[in-house]
Amino acid sequence: MRWEKVFISYDVRDDTLVRTIARSLEHIGIEPFLANDHVAVGTKIGDKITESINDSNCFVPIITTNSVNSQWVNQEIAYAYAHSKEYDLGIFPVVENGVTPSGFIDKSREYVSMNRDNLEQTIYRLMAALREYINRNWDTLEEIRIHCKTCSNNYKIPLPTQQIIDRAVREESVFPSVCPKCKLQNNLDPRTLEISSSLKVAF
Repeated sequence: MRWEKVFISYDVRDDTLVRTIARSLEHIGIEPFLANDHVAVGTKIGDKITESINDSNCFVPIITTNSVNSQWVNQEIAYAYAHSKEYDLGIFPVVENGVTPSGFIDKSREYVSMNRDNLEQTIYRLMAALREYINRNWDTLEEIRIHCKTCSNNYKIPLPTQQIIDRAVREESVFPSVCPKCKLQNNLDPRTLEISSSLKVAF
């Protein structure tokens, strides 16, 4: 069985934004593949890119003011759409507010809208969509990976159902989790599964 891998297509100018999204995906065991880490920017799409798209469960193009006209990003999008049925590839575009998608993205029935000032909401919607798709097809996302903010211990807890996450988001509350090593509590933002100190405890 393949790893739960998501290929993220983006412009290098959005690197910080994309790595924030990627970090949240890693919390639930999804392996984000960032093309800019593996292939030189500006080169023609190569074997590494096509192999990585083929080996992924999902393809997430990040369409922003920086990437909407990028030849590199549009080349990856065209390849992903052309081979999506052949490789059972779920495609989940993320489109920045104010950007008009074109080509294959314009034909997509739905996409996640992104507001840079509320990136947490974008991550929440994207993670919910990816989780539904991956679990429907492979039933493998079962836990949250946590890095304790106090002692740096890495541990795991069961992944709450999407209904519980949705409720916590509506109530603007966090998921409390006690580190088994230092016994101190880490509060997780349900939108991103990052440790948060600004929201109230859910339970």
